Amino acid sequence: MIVDSDGSLMGADGKPKLGPNGEALEIVDGLAVRADGVVLGSDGLPMLDEFGNPIRYINGQFVRSDGTVVNADGSVKLGEDGQPLKAEYIVKPCSNDKGELLGLDGKVILGKNGEPLKERK
Repeated sequence: MIVDSDGSLMGADGKPKLGPNGEALEIVDGLAVRADGVVLGSDGLPMLDEFGNPIRYINGQFVRSDGTVVNADGSVKLGEDGQPLKAEYIVKPCSNDKGELLGLDGKVILGKNGEPLKERK
């Protein structure tokens, strides 16, 4: 595995290593992370939390779908009080290749009209 200076994963041929859907990958704490923040396991498939939803890399943290912050190995990060840490906010929501905003559970966020919320350009 070759990691470029910007954290992108490169193949032995010097070309960017891409995920199963052609998306760019970067390496964070030894794990491949897709452009949409989904963390991939060593098998190349999304790492799932205990709820069956993908773990995401958001604002420098690995986050389960319930907002709990976890370590790269999936174990829960604990605060000084011994309680699980929760992600308090998200600066930039994740989106899919259609520009639709995704919740922490990886599902499209729907507006009041039932239509997907879109990323502003």
